[in-house]
Amino acid sequence: MSEPIEPTGDPDVDAVLETMADLEELPVEDHIAVFEQAHERLRAALEAPGRVSDSQAPAGVNPIPPGLRPGG
Repeated sequence: MSEPIEPTGDPDVDAVLETMADLEELPVEDHIAVFEQAHERLRAALEAPGRVSDSQAPAGVNPIPPGLRPGG
């Protein structure tokens, strides 16, 4: 199992990340379906009414959790 993913603080995003926790235990041919479902759920969460946009986020805050950032 890979290292645990730190919670983002967003319950919708955290729920999607939780579904990906066991990805490496699934056959590779099942990965596409998991990624597609995660993508759809994340898109829906970002498009939800009342969601804070990037322009409303505090300056200097990186919305990508450290474990998911490119390069580390």
